[in-house]
Amino acid sequence: MGKRSGHARLFFYSLLVALYFLTLFFPSRVLRDAFGLVGVICILLSFPGADRLYRMAGFLFLTAGIGIAWLEGISLQNVPDHLASPVMLLALLFVLPFFQSLMKVGAFERTLNRMLSVRVDHLGKLYIRGSLVSYLLTVFLFFAAIPIAHDLLKRNLAGISSSLQKKFLSRAILRGFALGTVWSPLEVLIALVAEMTRVDYTAMLPWLLLFSLALLLADGAAGYRYRAVEWGGCAREPVGDDRDRRRLILLPAVLVFFMGFVLLVQSLLEIRFFTAVTLAMVPYAAVWAALLGRLKRYVKHSYSTWKRETPRMQNMVLLFLSVGFFNGMIQQSAAMDGLQSLLHRVEDMPLLLFLTIQLFMLGMTFLGISTLVTLSLVGVFIQPFLESIHPLSLAVVLVTSSVAPDVAGPYNSTVMLMSERTGISPYRISRWNLGFSLVFGGLGAGLAYMLL
Repeated sequence: MGKRSGHARLFFYSLLVALYFLTLFFPSRVLRDAFGLVGVICILLSFPGADRLYRMAGFLFLTAGIGIAWLEGISLQNVPDHLASPVMLLALLFVLPFFQSLMKVGAFERTLNRMLSVRVDHLGKLYIRGSLVSYLLTVFLFFAAIPIAHDLLKRNLAGISSSLQKKFLSRAILRGFALGTVWSPLEVLIALVAEMTRVDYTAMLPWLLLFSLALLLADGAAGYRYRAVEWGGCAREPVGDDRDRRRLILLPAVLVFFMGFVLLVQSLLEIRFFTAVTLAMVPYAAVWAALLGRLKRYVKHSYSTWKRETPRMQNMVLLFLSVGFFNGMIQQSAAMDGLQSLLHRVEDMPLLLFLTIQLFMLGMTFLGISTLVTLSLVGVFIQPFLESIHPLSLAVVLVTSSVAPDVAGPYNSTVMLMSERTGISPYRISRWNLGFSLVFGGLGAGLAYMLL
């Protein structure tokens, strides 16, 4: 039964994404109805295999949406229209492994390990290098960056106590991860915020990148204090050849050229930025793999990853589609008018609103609530503010508040991954990084307030 349901999810999730792109370029009633029907099938297929939290959230959002439609007399014929935005986010998750496969077959990880060990004579420098490696890997690989960065760094930490090793790894990797995530064009949280606020990614990018680099430098300066720790030095690696040096240069070049290609696709097709990302990702990665002489290996790796990872998207499919349906229903109801009048007083205190959002997002992770679930809920409640508060400010505060828990939320997948790798309690990792998370969120709120 489990194998059959996995095959069914693989087929229908892939079909849903394909129909999304077809309806984008060939709008018709038949395709629209097929898209809506497949969306409903995907919801039903996702319930049995989803985690308990996502089943509860999906059930509540769907029940609330149906209840609102029944009370307000809203027709359910327009359900496909409410699924387009969340399916765009699912399409991004769907194609992301094809980009990550490029990093695997391109042997960039080995090059980064050599970068860690060259001319590093004390632990303070290794902390800075480690954060930077985590930062770069995150931009391309997301969660996969954490175990890779952990293994790369740990082999260079011989000679220091186990407890200090774990604190060093938890800080360097998770902070680098959060700072790389906060501006990444491949981050689904940013895509979700862009859809909620209707702020284009290119408007957010300069401010998020400035925020990211400033905090990366500040954390690097703070991490320099590790220079006083006695340490046996890095593990010896063979001296890199010309190919390794070229790969090190290619790593940022891959992202820069990708951004340019996405902007070109966006301009030519006149579509939203993250829609252009999903369209551009697979052909772009395939061309790079061909230029590296590894196209055959890339295709094989991508195919196996697609078969393995796509059926595991049930949590995201259930959450995004149910939230999209609920948002569509509540936007058409009288409840939005009541919510707007209830929250009207807060319009004159935007900084308080921004700080409340930051603390709420972080606090919910300590209760075990997923950041995606919390952000989806907050996204509903901030809708009344989009006309009275600068949407860019709201977008910035939503992005930074969503990413801040990545370093300190004990039930966040990032902290759990690090806990699994280091063998220590996620609450201990949270305690080591809570101060950084609060500073991260506070500065995000400050930046949002400055942009008003």
